[in-house]
Amino acid sequence: MPRLLTLGARVTVGDRTAEIVRRAGTDARPILRLAGVEDRSAADALRGQPLSVAAAVAPQLGEGEWWGHELQECEVFDGALLLGTVRRLIELPIV
Repeated sequence: MPRLLTLGARVTVGDRTAEIVRRAGTDARPILRLAGVEDRSAADALRGQPLSVAAAVAPQLGEGEWWGHELQECEVFDGALLLGTVRRLIELPIV
């Protein structure tokens, strides 16, 4: 995710798209300032909303790497035995 949240990148939070104008914090816990979000109450209004980046601007992944959403609906096998299908992924917090 750090490669996606760089200065100047455009992100969508809820139904609002804005440019990242400041980035602080760490890669595990970034703190972003978005253009047009001028005070704490405006930032609080965005709290809990999904944050996304357009797939077209996402960096190319290396061989054998996948975005989590690309794994949904994939079948999981142990040899020839079908174990199941990935229905959803739950991201765990980084400790």
